[in-house]
Amino acid sequence: MTTKTKQYNVQLDFRGEGYGSVFRPCAFRFGYLGDLSETRVNKLHAKARRCGFKFNHSRASWIKENVDDAKAEADKLIEAITEAGFTVTTNEFFTGWVSPTSGS
Repeated sequence: MTTKTKQYNVQLDFRGEGYGSVFRPCAFRFGYLGDLSETRVNKLHAKARRCGFKFNHSRASWIKENVDDAKAEADKLIEAITEAGFTVTTNEFFTGWVSPTSGS
């Protein structure tokens, strides 16, 4: 007998986050999480923290400082959340995106 594990959908909205002369290339917000239990939301937040993201209350975003390759960091986060049993969709912010530190 096989058991089916329910997949939970999570939306990640990535974007460039900046203010003043500081640009943080890897920032995101979770989409609507109201259908998830508090335990599952806490699990998502823990995965983001383990990947080095911190929640900034004034910006209402999860941000990772001092990032050389923002797309790679986003991919690590998506992989970690997927391994935890969630189905991840994104706004495809990094499609065609060129890192400002790549010299291109």
